[in-house]
Amino acid sequence: MKINEVVVGKFLYETSNRFKGEAILLGKRQSVYIASSVKLENFIDLNNKPCLFLKLNKSSRYKLIACDCNNNGKYTIVDLSLINKIVKNYYESQGLKVSSEKKLTSNYRTDLWIEEENKGVEVKSVILDKVQTFPSRNTVRIYKQLDEICNLLKHNKRITLLLVCNRTDISLEFNTNDKLFINKFKEAKKRGLLLKYLYLCCDCKGNCFLEPISNIN
Repeated sequence: MKINEVVVGKFLYETSNRFKGEAILLGKRQSVYIASSVKLENFIDLNNKPCLFLKLNKSSRYKLIACDCNNNGKYTIVDLSLINKIVKNYYESQGLKVSSEKKLTSNYRTDLWIEEENKGVEVKSVILDKVQTFPSRNTVRIYKQLDEICNLLKHNKRITLLLVCNRTDISLEFNTNDKLFINKFKEAKKRGLLLKYLYLCCDCKGNCFLEPISNIN
């Protein structure tokens, strides 16, 4: 998949206001939108790094979509909605029929639904350093998701938890300090939750590269 009409610029810093940052692109300094409810600087170093931006619909503003954190030409995608679109395209390129956000219960929508396999895919982005912890922070939302997933698995639904990583040479650690998460995750695994990993990055022209990761430590 290719992300069209990307603009290369330099991200300066996240502001104190949620969803906002400062960047230099198209030869001038301007405010940009960040599609994240948490500060990205808590996970990766964005400041003064080459980044990719997309123009917001019906607006003169741009949003941050990816960052070359290691200055190696491999951009980490930080926009989760874009990651979901790229993963959807990845499955469709294999000849599968995929829909977005299928409602499976009154309280749960799976990110993707693969018709041929009658399977839901919950997509989670893991964008940290070489040693990565999942989940990176404790939230009530993920507890509720695991409860809903366990209930679906109990009724013979198929669900895959897909962790999309920003590098292949990672050592993934589950957050053992979060006992509630570990217990709910173990229960889901026991009931048949599948766990898969994908490596995802893009270049400065918006060309995306995905590949399965099988050697997670």
